[in-house]
Amino acid sequence: MATPIPRNRAAMTAYEVAVAAGGAIARDVTGGAVAVGFTTDSREVTAGGAFVALHGEKIDGHNFIESALKAGARLLVVSRKFQLPERVDADVVAVDDPLEAWGAIARHHLRSWRRARHVGGASVLAITGSSGKTSTKELSKALLATVGAVSATSGNLNNRIGMPATIFTVNRAHRFAVLEAGMDLSGEMAALGRICEPDVAVITRVDLTHNEGVGGSKFAVGAEKGALLEALRPGGVAVVNADDPMAMAQLARTEARAVLFGRGEAAHYRLIERTSRGASGSWIQFSRPVLGASGKSEVVEVDLPLIGGAAAMNTVAAVAAAETVYGANLPVELIQKALYDVAPTPGRAFMRPLRDEILLIDDSYNANPASMSAAVDTLGEVATGRRKVLVLGEMRGLGTHAAVEHAELGRRVAREQPGLVIGCGGHIDRALEVIAGAGLRVISTKNSDEAAEVAVREVKSGDVVLVKASLTVNAAAVVQALREAYGTD
Repeated sequence: MATPIPRNRAAMTAYEVAVAAGGAIARDVTGGAVAVGFTTDSREVTAGGAFVALHGEKIDGHNFIESALKAGARLLVVSRKFQLPERVDADVVAVDDPLEAWGAIARHHLRSWRRARHVGGASVLAITGSSGKTSTKELSKALLATVGAVSATSGNLNNRIGMPATIFTVNRAHRFAVLEAGMDLSGEMAALGRICEPDVAVITRVDLTHNEGVGGSKFAVGAEKGALLEALRPGGVAVVNADDPMAMAQLARTEARAVLFGRGEAAHYRLIERTSRGASGSWIQFSRPVLGASGKSEVVEVDLPLIGGAAAMNTVAAVAAAETVYGANLPVELIQKALYDVAPTPGRAFMRPLRDEILLIDDSYNANPASMSAAVDTLGEVATGRRKVLVLGEMRGLGTHAAVEHAELGRRVAREQPGLVIGCGGHIDRALEVIAGAGLRVISTKNSDEAAEVAVREVKSGDVVLVKASLTVNAAAVVQALREAYGTD
């Protein structure tokens, strides 16, 4: 489900917008009045606001200009190709590409924020990666919020429409902007980098996800992710996973200082030990540099209320990112407070206790080979001594790697010795073949709706159920069906 575009109070004149977007003032009605509140959704236009008419594959924003005007739009940003009506009671800026303009206007807003916050400080943290970027973003946000006001990406607003929408919410009260950067197609990450011009950029890891749109290989995914490092501002810092060779290779694309996190000795922020506490989370121990004291490090121990090994590594990445942005070590008590303040997100390893002592792990938001493996690991930790049930949908966007990666997933699941695996159709059937070949019980269905019916019928008292798939599989339907059938304790 798409995250609603947040409302904002960004303020600019038509002249400012034209300069920022490389456009031309096609109509000057207000005589230089300031428009307050920028949006691409005509339904969200407020009186005195600005409407940017994006042209997409399915919807053309130019068709809703009349609606925007009726809502009181003071400023319109349109394509040069658009034929304006004779009577338009608003300023109009014409641009070559409204999508490019949307990003450029957001960049201008962010630069204005930096200037306004010159004394108080203003820093942009941008986070990307094939997996872990949302969790790392949420953790970084919570950590930085202990020392200053933060504006951050909400939901899935991490693309060329969503990132600018988030940027427009940044105001003088904020000290930090924490932005998530995602991609589906080649060139998107470079575009996002140009928009946000980060002070600190993070690559959590590189894996096969969205690889169809960027060239079909892990190398191509890495090259796309690495474009964010090229966008670092002078004096910027790259925070990169030291355990991921493909992520590390991207450091060659920037002269920025590198801060590394991981398990290996090369990491500046190193996860030393983790003890699982089952459904309650983990205890973790990590080392960090003592900032301001060259060559010194210290060991930190905290309780992590999030489950799984991936969450532990995301936490270390977030501490590295937040402290790099802040420029100093965060007190351990503030780190602990921030971790407790991070609320698990539905669809992302979210624990749902149900009736009859059934525990549902809702990881239905998305899936790729790395996150699937991490989810199976987490299931093993949480379900000690209990029957394990997996409801799995295919990992989409893998292109020619799909068959091999789903077979490998099948082997990984088989090693966990689950009591039952239910498939939602598509390429996941290849995984089911491998699991069944290991003598384990599987049920193949055509889609998530059928899988939901089977899950409700087959789940038993005391089971631990993992639901995971790519977002477009709609495995959330399985989660909803189980919640309706078994309620909560």
